[in-house]
Amino acid sequence: MVKRRVHVAAAAMISADQKHVLIARRPSNVDHGGLWEFPGGKLAPYETGLEGLKRELHEELGVEIVRAQPLIRVHHEYPDKHILLDVWQVHEFAGEPFGREGQAVRWVPMNELVNYPFPAANLPILRAVMLPTEYLITGEESDDERFASLLERALREDSIRLVQLRT
Repeated sequence: MVKRRVHVAAAAMISADQKHVLIARRPSNVDHGGLWEFPGGKLAPYETGLEGLKRELHEELGVEIVRAQPLIRVHHEYPDKHILLDVWQVHEFAGEPFGREGQAVRWVPMNELVNYPFPAANLPILRAVMLPTEYLITGEESDDERFASLLERALREDSIRLVQLRT
């Protein structure tokens, strides 16, 4: 059996305070009904990811994208289809989002996203959205005590949440 291929554009819409992301609840009468998702929808054959996302967010939420950048592309296999999620991080938009198609929408603190049920294809998006925007890359340091002291200070004073250790 040949699997159907579906190309979807989705948005991680970030609040002005950079602490919340907008999610929408899937209608109960569709695949994965009742689960939460990042707003978006299927692309028309002639659309790029961003073009389709702009159209979908206008249709579904009544907003216009002002500034967005690619976040992640996710390939996911379901038993009956192959999904390609083209995900964009939307940093700025015009309008107040609301469920134009009757769907529930909610601004959720990023650290609470794990409390909402999402389709399996959305799990890599959750991880990408929750990554910090900055991370520390350590330099070479032969003195272990000095290295530990510098690292502790960076973690404490600079609110670093992700570290790449170099040797």
